[in-house]
Amino acid sequence: MSLTSTPKYDITITEGADFTLSLVLEEDREPMVLTGYTAQAQLRESYDQGAALIREFRADIINPPSGELILSLTSAQTMALFPVAHPQRPRTLAGYYDVFITSPTGTVTYLLGGRVIYFQTITRS
Repeated sequence: MSLTSTPKYDITITEGADFTLSLVLEEDREPMVLTGYTAQAQLRESYDQGAALIREFRADIINPPSGELILSLTSAQTMALFPVAHPQRPRTLAGYYDVFITSPTGTVTYLLGGRVIYFQTITRS
C-alpha cells in the first residue's frame, strides 16, 4: 500500500473466527520504516460524528523496518460483534472502519478505511 493514495478497502469479518488484515506500507515503492510509530483502528456504526464505537482493533506494527502492520480481532471479539449491529441496518453490514498511524513526532496519517461486512455463521461450539 502506498501512502500517496487514500484507499478504500472493504473487509469481511466472519462471526466466531479470528480476523487478521496484514498491510505492508510503502513510500516511493520502498518499505516505509515504522520504527517508533503506533497504529490505531476502530470499527464504528457509521461515519457520523459521535457514532458509537463498536470495537477497537488490535493494531500491531510487527516489522517496523519492513513497514508491516497487522489488524486483528479474536474469535470471541468477532462472535460478540453481531449483538451490537444496528437493527435497521442489513444483518451483514457491521459498520465502517479506518486505520491511522502516528509517527514518533506526533504526525497522524490516515491509511485506509471502508465498510465492514459481517458474515454470520451457523456452527457453534
